[in-house]
Amino acid sequence: MGIRILILCFFLSFLFPLLSEENSLEDWKKFSKTKSADLVVDFIRCIAYSELNLKSCDKKLPETPSFFGELGLFITIVNNGKVRGCFGAFRHKNTHLSNVLQEYIRGALRNDPRYPPLESEELKTAYFLLTVADSPSPVADIDTISLARFGVYLVKENNQGFVYVPGEIKSHSSLKRIIKKEKIQDVNVFKAILIK
Repeated sequence: MGIRILILCFFLSFLFPLLSEENSLEDWKKFSKTKSADLVVDFIRCIAYSELNLKSCDKKLPETPSFFGELGLFITIVNNGKVRGCFGAFRHKNTHLSNVLQEYIRGALRNDPRYPPLESEELKTAYFLLTVADSPSPVADIDTISLARFGVYLVKENNQGFVYVPGEIKSHSSLKRIIKKEKIQDVNVFKAILIK
């Protein structure tokens, strides 16, 4: 009897974090359809403008679902149909969403090594996406990935990771070119909610 309880406790210790993550992503899915989601995007745009123009942002974040310890967050900047920067993480240093978003906005504006830093003029036509993601899971057959629905997390031999939000990679042939060019060792996918 004691061993059965021990095995059950061991199983539940793995199951509950997964259920919590799934519920949190579902909460964000519901949130993404509210007017408060628009306020989050307004906050992101305000912070980006303030960063590039050295002005303060007076917008505040609305109340949002939980994210810390459960979900990844990524800021993507798109201008003229092309990604101009993406920055974020699956695990965060800070528990306050406003601080995390400010850090990731700065990173998307200036620190994505794939793109040159965003210019202030580009803000007039750029738009911002907040991607809320669950944990990445390995995938065996890349041809089975629905690139429009799932994000892709690629890991090189040196453990450097590349995150592509849903829809950023347009075709499986593009994904295969990236894998070959970057000498990718692991291919993972993640479910995500996009707030734009």
